[in-house]
Amino acid sequence: MIGRILIVDDTAANVRVLTKILQAELFVVDTASSGEEALYRIVVDPPDLVLMDVMMPGIDGYETCRRIKANPRTRRIPVIMVTALSETENRIRGLEAGADDFLGKPINRQAALMRIKHLLRAAQTDVLRRHDPDGAIDPTDESPMGGRILICAGSPDHETNLLRHLACDAHVASPAAQADVAIVDIGSEGSSPADGLRTAAALRTSSDTRDLPIVALLPPLRSDRESRALLERVLDLGVADYLHAPLDPVELRARLRSALRRRRAARRALEVRSAAAALATTDALTGLPNRRAAERRLEELAKDALRTGVTHGLLVLDVDHFKAINDTHGHDGGDEVLRTIGARLSRALRLSDLLARWGGEEFVVAVRAPAGSNGLLAIANRLRRAMTETPVTLASGVQTTVTISVGAALLPPGRLVCDAYRAADAALYVAKAAGRNQARISETDQ
Repeated sequence: MIGRILIVDDTAANVRVLTKILQAELFVVDTASSGEEALYRIVVDPPDLVLMDVMMPGIDGYETCRRIKANPRTRRIPVIMVTALSETENRIRGLEAGADDFLGKPINRQAALMRIKHLLRAAQTDVLRRHDPDGAIDPTDESPMGGRILICAGSPDHETNLLRHLACDAHVASPAAQADVAIVDIGSEGSSPADGLRTAAALRTSSDTRDLPIVALLPPLRSDRESRALLERVLDLGVADYLHAPLDPVELRARLRSALRRRRAARRALEVRSAAAALATTDALTGLPNRRAAERRLEELAKDALRTGVTHGLLVLDVDHFKAINDTHGHDGGDEVLRTIGARLSRALRLSDLLARWGGEEFVVAVRAPAGSNGLLAIANRLRRAMTETPVTLASGVQTTVTISVGAALLPPGRLVCDAYRAADAALYVAKAAGRNQARISETDQ
């Protein structure tokens, strides 16, 4: 794994040590000697990860991290804080400032590389970054309390103890399908880590829990090969965070709060993205697909006709004398008429058919396999009658009779959508010329 790392430290000796470690692993290294310089460099040329000392002149590491995470352009960059302060209170302070992880001094080469590679790997697959690449969603806006936690502990007693620690933040135990975060014990209580590894792997391969953040509880970190191999296997599973025994309940809650914030921010980003996608393809007035969405669906229908050999149908509908409706009842009345037309036509069509607002007072319908030109014309007349059978009642209580004219054309295999639309539109003009409230099939399809 390669990447560009910014080291932020005002002590030259520390910078040299970290640079040597990172360059030996083929990382590209940049440096900054103060928080102010780091903030400038990060904006001008964002690194893949920031490795930052806590104690610096000017603004310290905590404040620098807080500003990095407050900026939408930089908040997705992982930050590891390097500190000689071992007290839990200082680690918690850093996590609350937005730090993604910690390294203690003196630097342990293996621990440093593990943490760095883990965060770089996590950034590449980050759900929040995927749904919110511009950093518009700030995870610190999300509540870190009251999470639904899936606890996969080595024993019932261990699970009970974990729940007792988590109750301080109003977290509750939850089944996998409803969980916000999972805690998986992978040998922290002295048992074999094999069961925990299998559990974590199962969560990663299930469609219901693939994106569920996992906080892993591991045995004490040792310098031997077996300990490093276990950590590598855990990191390969894509865990969100991990802690080594002996377990510090305060740090566990802090790391869990961080994971929970990101999970909730990712969900909100997905909701925002889904809503934006819906707005881009939905007509705001009628709630029907708009022209952009309809064109895409029509092309899919043309491909289906070519693949299956089945002929489909296209209808172009236009509201008769719509200008007079607007002039008489105002634009609000005209909007009510369009909404009513959309609702009535929807009820008169099958779920497999497409109804879209093409623009203005024009609608388009795509009908699957309409039984030839006669069947398509029958459907067109059924839609026309759906409007004339009952007057439209406006919000003012006034009733008005609304009629539509319809042009129809077939969409056989090999016919372009634009050609079918032009044929249906020409038939629509024939229907209007015949006195409106008419349905006509295109000349080529008669």
